[in-house]
Formats: sequence, C-alpha cells, structure tokens
Amino acid sequence: STGNLNLNGLTTDSTSNLNAVNNVVQNNINLGNVTLNSDLRLAIDVDLSSNQSGDVINGTSSGSGKILISEINIITDASGQIQDSMDWGEMPSGVKVAGSGIMNSVELAGNATINSSNIAINGTSPNEKGYLVTYNINSTLNQGELYFAFGNLKSAIANASDQKIYSMNDSETVDSLGTLNGGSLSINGNGKNITGNGTSAGITLANGQTLSINGVNDFTGFDTAITNNGGTLNVTDTTLSGNTKDIVNTTDAQGNVGALTFNGTNELDNLSGTGSTTVQTGKTTVNNSAEQDTLTINQDSEYVNGGSTTVNDLTIDNKTTGTSDGKLTNSTGTVTVNNKLDNFGTIDNDGTLNISGGNNSVNIGTITGSGDLNNTSGILANTGSISQGTVTNNGGNITNSGSGTITADTITNTTGIITTNASNITATNADNLITNNGTIS
Repeated sequence: STGNLNLNGLTTDSTSNLNAVNNVVQNNINLGNVTLNSDLRLAIDVDLSSNQSGDVINGTSSGSGKILISEINIITDASGQIQDSMDWGEMPSGVKVAGSGIMNSVELAGNATINSSNIAINGTSPNEKGYLVTYNINSTLNQGELYFAFGNLKSAIANASDQKIYSMNDSETVDSLGTLNGGSLSINGNGKNITGNGTSAGITLANGQTLSINGVNDFTGFDTAITNNGGTLNVTDTTLSGNTKDIVNTTDAQGNVGALTFNGTNELDNLSGTGSTTVQTGKTTVNNSAEQDTLTINQDSEYVNGGSTTVNDLTIDNKTTGTSDGKLTNSTGTVTVNNKLDNFGTIDNDGTLNISGGNNSVNIGTITGSGDLNNTSGILANTGSISQGTVTNNGGNITNSGSGTITADTITNTTGIITTNASNITATNADNLITNNGTIS
C-alpha cells in the first residue's frame, strides 16, 4: 500500500526524530524545503520481496545537518533473491529511499539498527555471517538507494560503497581484515566476537573515512586490531583484548589527526598514537597503557586509567546540561600531562598525577584522593579544590586564589613558586609542616 507523510518545510534546531515505521511500504515522506540546523534521525520501512520498495524521502534541504537513517524495519525479506552476495558488484537491485533533491543530505547513521526479525540468516555458510546494507550518493549509479545482502565482515570492509552498515548475526573468526574501502562502515556486533589467529592484521582506515564499532563483545587475536591513520573512529559498548595492540589512533603523513570517540561502556588494554581521543558518554577503561596527543573527558563520562596514561593536553568538562561532571579515575597508575591540564570536572587520584612542563594549566574543579600530585616546571592555577596525599611543586608555579584550597599530608616546594592565601593551603602531617626550598608568598 502507499501512504504520504507531508511535513512541508520542517526546521530542525536540535537533534530530532521522525518515525515512519508503520509496516506500510512506499510511504512518500515529503519534507518540502527542510532547514537542517541539526540532524534529523529517521526510521523507515522497506520491503525486499518482489515489491522491492520502501519509504521514500523527497524534498530539498539547506543547513549543515543531515537526515540520518537510524532504523531500518525490514517488513519482508527477499525470499531467495538476496542470498550469499559475496560478489558485491553483483548485489541485487536496490530500494529507493531518497529523491534526487535531498539524497545528498541523507546518510546511514553510525549506530543505525536493522530490524532483522524477518531476515533468514542461518549462518551455515562462512559467507553468510551477517547482513550488509549500503547507501551511495557519490556513485553515478544507484544514487539514493539502499542495497541489502548477506556476507561476512571481511567482505563488508572491502566493499567500495559510500556508506555501509554490517550487522553481525554470528561470531566470526578471520585470518585478517584489511584496509577499509569506501567512505564509512558501521559494524553492529550485536554481542558477537571478532577473533583473529593471534597475529592477524586488523582494520586500517585513513583520512576521510569513518569506522564505527558498536556492541562487539570481544575484538581479539590481532596484531593491531584497529589502526586509525587520520580518519574518524567511533567505539561504543565494545571490549578489545588479547591483541598486541588494541587501537592505534594517530596522525597521517599529511598531518591529518586521527579522531577517536568512545560512547557507552568500553574496555581495552592499550591505546597508542598521536591522535585525539574523546570520551563522549559512559565509561571507558584502559587497563595497561594509553598515549595520545589530546584526551577530552566530557560531562556524564568517565575515563579509568589502569596503568599509565600520557597525553599532551587533558581536558575534563564540568556538568552543564548533563547530570554529572566528567571524571578521570586513577586508582594505582600514573597519569602524565606534558603540556596543559584543564580540569573543570573531577579527578579521583589515588595513584600519581604528573603535570610536566605544563603551560597555564587550570583546576577549577576537584582533584581528590590519597595520591601524589607533582607539578614539574609547569604553571598551575587553582581556584578549585585539591586534596591529595602529597603535593610537590618542583620548579613550577602554583597559584592558589579565590576560593581555591590545597590540602595534603605533605606539601613540598622545591625551587618553585607557590602563591596563595595561607589559610587556603594546609599540610595535615603531624607538624603541619610545609617543606619550602623555593618561594611561598
């Protein structure tokens, strides 16, 4: 049957949702001239039987936002038409979902879900481990169409389509994965495992490409599981373990900085490279070692250091629109900031926090715990609260002003400068002794 949804000039000023899922195919979603000041997340129906039809978005658009296909409800599977399509060049004909006036504003969302309850994947074939959906806007053929096929992860990575979602139906064991082809790939793990042979090559992506890993139970058995060489990498609700290197997030030869974003609950053993990492939501734990150029911990998120973390710049956000401050937890390990610390949130440090050669670092938030805070040749302005086991200022400059407080069992100033209101700096050792070989004023 056919229906129409007329919105006639919709304007989005914050991320919006439009649900056209009603188990009725060939709805014409007429947006008119839509103004996309933010993204519009869209859920659609498709029918892969002989009808091969689906909800179609029509209109024109302006603004920087995108129409993100975030849910695909497959009403009827292809019933024999879509089988083991390992030759992606011979993929079955597609389903039109976007008209020519708006298709360049339509994308597959990185965390899009596929309602596959009506898909028959039995997993008996090594070529039938998951479900691949692609969308093209740059190709001269098949623009604005979704394509559907069975396949496996390695072939999904090699597929050259602009945008791809691969939904795992079974755990997969591979000899290697290879270099990402096409523009973007989202791997929806659905709680399954991706397993190499211990020395297998993992996935490599480059500038201009996006890889999203969602809900992989364990990504394991690789030399380097993921190498992001100047591209965009998103990791959500995923564990990486048992790899020589879990994630290398780095800068390419042209200076393009790899961007890594964590959401949800993630755990990995190591992270390396010269890229930029953001913990956007949830809790991410690095058990052994991490090294990046920048680390940003947003509100409503937590980064847990289990061994050593070294960054040039560390930013921890405070609660603005969220429910909690960003938080760095360091129980027994070492966190080293080589350039600048901007803490507007919370640092729970029972290990060692080093500010080494820092440039105009600030603490407006809270640094708490029984650990050691070392400021070496750095500049730290504190208007927040610092409570540590020891505070050592070695050749640096600590300014404690406003309502700022510094409390530690031992405070040592070695050839450095501490400027403070005396009542706001307290040594809690037996003699209330502050050891000073520099200048305190």
